[in-house]
Amino acid sequence: MASFNTPFSEYLHTNYVPNNIDRSHIQQLLSEPEQSLRRLNNEIERLQTVLNDLQGQRDALGLVIHEHYRLLTPIRRLPDDMLSEIFLWCLPDKHNAVMSAAEAPLLLGRVCSRWRYVAYRTPRLWESLHIPIPTPPTPGTLNYSTSHHFQQVCADFEDKFQRHCQAIRQWFARAGSRPLSLSFNPRETFPGTLNNIFIRKYLDLIFEFSNRWRSLEVSITTAEFSTLWATIPASSVPLLESLYLKFSRRTIQPDVWRESGLLRAPQLRVLHLSQFPCRPSTIFVNWSRLTHLSLSDSAAVYRNKTLTLTEAHGIFAQCKHLAHCSMDIMDGPDTICDIHEIISLPYLLSLDVVDGAKGSATLFDKLDVPSLRAISYHTRLVPRTGPSWRSPLLVLLSRTNGQIKSLATDIHLFTFQEVVECFESLPLLESFTNVRSRSGSTREQTRMRIVCPIFRDIMRAVLDLLTPSPDGMKCLCPRLSAIDLSESLSLRENEALRFILARMEANNIGRMDTGCPASSEETDMVNVAKLKSVSISFVFDQSLDFEEALESYVQEGLKLNLVYPVARKSYPAKTGTGKKPAAAPFGASKATKAKKNPLFEATPKNFGIGQDIRPKTDLTRFVKWPEYVRLQRQKVILHQRLKVPPAIAQFSHTLDKNTATQLFKLLNKYRPESKQEKKARLVAAAAAAAEDKEKDAKDSKKPLFVKYGLNHIVALIEAKKAALVVIAHDVDPIELVVFLPALCRKMGVPYVIVKGKARLGTVVHKKTSAVLAIQEVKSEDQRELATLVSAAKANFTDKYDEQRRQWGGGLRGNKSTQMLRKRAKAAGQTISAASIGKL
Repeated sequence: MASFNTPFSEYLHTNYVPNNIDRSHIQQLLSEPEQSLRRLNNEIERLQTVLNDLQGQRDALGLVIHEHYRLLTPIRRLPDDMLSEIFLWCLPDKHNAVMSAAEAPLLLGRVCSRWRYVAYRTPRLWESLHIPIPTPPTPGTLNYSTSHHFQQVCADFEDKFQRHCQAIRQWFARAGSRPLSLSFNPRETFPGTLNNIFIRKYLDLIFEFSNRWRSLEVSITTAEFSTLWATIPASSVPLLESLYLKFSRRTIQPDVWRESGLLRAPQLRVLHLSQFPCRPSTIFVNWSRLTHLSLSDSAAVYRNKTLTLTEAHGIFAQCKHLAHCSMDIMDGPDTICDIHEIISLPYLLSLDVVDGAKGSATLFDKLDVPSLRAISYHTRLVPRTGPSWRSPLLVLLSRTNGQIKSLATDIHLFTFQEVVECFESLPLLESFTNVRSRSGSTREQTRMRIVCPIFRDIMRAVLDLLTPSPDGMKCLCPRLSAIDLSESLSLRENEALRFILARMEANNIGRMDTGCPASSEETDMVNVAKLKSVSISFVFDQSLDFEEALESYVQEGLKLNLVYPVARKSYPAKTGTGKKPAAAPFGASKATKAKKNPLFEATPKNFGIGQDIRPKTDLTRFVKWPEYVRLQRQKVILHQRLKVPPAIAQFSHTLDKNTATQLFKLLNKYRPESKQEKKARLVAAAAAAAEDKEKDAKDSKKPLFVKYGLNHIVALIEAKKAALVVIAHDVDPIELVVFLPALCRKMGVPYVIVKGKARLGTVVHKKTSAVLAIQEVKSEDQRELATLVSAAKANFTDKYDEQRRQWGGGLRGNKSTQMLRKRAKAAGQTISAASIGKL
């Protein structure tokens, strides 16, 4: 009985108003179709129940299969030694490991029990540690400084401090007998403060493991701590290879460091001294063993502890095995290095110098550095000219036989002739960095940058020098592939772009192969290397699109980093007060509208096929995007178009924001115990039982808290012990919780669906949680729980039958909607009826 005709069929879809007789007649005619409709609905419900049961069986079977396939994943088959080797690659490479659950190695122990077992038994994972220093409380940091409250805060901090020290001991214990790499950088405080008391306890803990130190980075903040470190004997640090000491201005005790055992460690290879309280030439160090030396100290200028030319010569003469060196040299204006001995440094690879001595060229002239490849040179003097003057940098470059591959300096502090000679002596240069000195600029240098424009424009001349000639026959530094102009002053965008294009196009010409024999001119062409990295800081606002001009080169691998000044904050103009402005002076008249020339008629253009040419417009929507972009967009559209079964669509109906806020307030009151709290409770219960205090042991009940864990909560629901179940809406895979609403309704347990699994995870100290449950609450929270239960029943339990018939998704696009609208309009139907009939 799909359709039937009645005497009233012709009045359908009209404005006909039936009378009382017709109304009774219509009701009689519809009695039999209504019975048929009820039978069909009942049959649909029966079939839907059967379908749901089959889908449940399918989902359960699929879940079992999926879980078994997880057992076949390749990561499970890796042996422990290979897994531990992978863990080692997860450690940070630029600093020591930190005590953070978000980074390795602690993060590796939170994945699974096997990973934790392997991580805790791999000593190399725990051989480095950065020790953070918590700040103790002071009365000034509290909002209200009552004595009782401050004592409680201090007690809490003392407990936290003890647990932190215990964690450090456990960390060192996991490292076994491996050498340790430690960094300890307390903040600079005033002597005698509470912070120094705790720092002393940390130092006592660190000193216990001095025989295992391999690398040590320490900030020394007070004279007391300076004495402690300086008095460590050399026999206590037999494995120390790297030492980084940073002093503050309160640690001026030069005498204790002259014969310090820490500096005379037998295996010391790397030494960094920052703001050292005494002259380096007066301390006893096994200089001949050092391979890395850093004596950079910007504050030493004001303490008269700078390194002179003679002292630098003596240090170079003793450090025969230096590979990397960084030092600041400061001496008088007329001082020279009058020692004529040539110093051979056959292993020196990099040299970083901040030069404050006019006679440093006499020192560099005595260096024999055949292996030197990287130079960082900065001067604290202003450019000089004269027949007897030669820049110390040029003297140093002359001792390298043109083998330098990396240069970092500030070319604004050299004359043009010195810059030309510098780049001419660097035929193998691959990397150039123009940056200011780490010690900053002197007053004379700052004044010169402002007053003398010729030195501000020297960057343009440098780019012209490095730009290949049009015929490709001449180019300075042809192997240059990385350039960093962090200090470019007045460099313009068009000048930088012209330089980059010239270098890249010269590389393309050099690589061009026509298949014909090369002529003599082509043979003489310079083979210019391709730029791989360009970094420029402009002082002007952006006006050119570098990305568009260099798009092809960027796709080939060019790394482009352009920095522009931060845009100034603009303020809106003041609005008018409504007053009439004053008349224009000198009788200025209002602007009159321009009259159109009747000889030129405006004719609209026709952009149809074979008609007028279409002007250039944005053709973004016609661009053929990459495949991964197309797939991403198609996936989003597909999720909107596909119909979602009611069992899954119900998870899109979540609890409203206000009710969810009340729910999470209640959940946070009953957060589970942490490991420390649980351990303390069990220890107390065990102690009570051991002392035969059976009554106390029985009274120590397990505290009330939120239940979590999918299997645990399913058992609570089946036993009808759960008072309220909270389900996350974004569980992946959704099959884990798709059965919970039906189970809760079957057992009469109220449930709610909330956003999202990460928020639930924060309640139970986890990353994510699929489902939580409240079993019992305290008497003062019974009323709040009852309110939430009633809201859950009204929004979810009572609407279960309604939601199980509502499919999700099925959203049509704009074109499809317009097509259905036209079709419905032609058929005299509404859009809803047409769309329902075509879905």
